[in-house]
Amino acid sequence: MMMRLAVLVVGLALSLAGCSEEPKVDDPANAPQLGQWGVNYHITNVSLGGGTVHRSSSEFSRAFRKLDLNPGNGKNGCGEPDMTGGTAIARYTSYSVPGNCTIKTAKRNGYSIRGTGECDGGGTFQYRGKDGPGFFDVKVYAYIKRLQDDGSTDSGNVTINIEGRREGECVPVSSSTYSSAREI
Repeated sequence: MMMRLAVLVVGLALSLAGCSEEPKVDDPANAPQLGQWGVNYHITNVSLGGGTVHRSSSEFSRAFRKLDLNPGNGKNGCGEPDMTGGTAIARYTSYSVPGNCTIKTAKRNGYSIRGTGECDGGGTFQYRGKDGPGFFDVKVYAYIKRLQDDGSTDSGNVTINIEGRREGECVPVSSSTYSSAREI
């Protein structure tokens, strides 16, 4: 009980310390610049068990219920999308397929990016795209495994488009802090 209380107090102190966070600084090694970003992601293709699953079907809804299925689901926030290391790509892939995803390889050649990753439950993915100071366009090709209600598994493929556009500078809330950023 005392240990839980200590963890809670430390966690609260750290979260309050974030309120006086210094303004963010752009990372020159990452092509997308720090700023206010609008991000859209959507599934463009799904095949399960050898057949295409249409967006309007109940199977599609059951398979991808944790994803906001509306194309144009703009996620906005102040930050710097990590395209070089791929963490933003892993996060948006996790929103779209079962399990949490992580990057295994990430490569950059100028403004071209590509890499691979893995998701909980045995899923894998590859991505390719382009980015620059004010944009990113990435296509993710994921192989997924899903656990069925009866304990069996099925597998399939999902294609996800992730697009981001820089919409301007981060807006300070006060003279020394910025609005809390969503991870972009």
